[in-house]
Amino acid sequence: MRAVRETVCRVAASNATILITGESGTGKELVADMICRYSNRVGKPCIKFNGAAVKENLLNVINLRQVPLRDRKEDMKKDADAESDRSV
Repeated sequence: MRAVRETVCRVAASNATILITGESGTGKELVADMICRYSNRVGKPCIKFNGAAVKENLLNVINLRQVPLRDRKEDMKKDADAESDRSV
């Protein structure tokens, strides 16, 4: 448990997005709560996400929404331009 607490304190000090993995019943939510409590995000919402409960195609939609629409359109245009260059 001491090693877990030391790791929690180390990652709580960063601003990185953290992915906690493990078998069912191993305390992942408790670790997430500890990270939120010991971080500079204390007092802000702690978002927990159970990816196993979500279908794969929905995860792709969620990931796309993290990128502003303007950037997605530019990326799609670049992809289309690159494709047309290859087909010539």
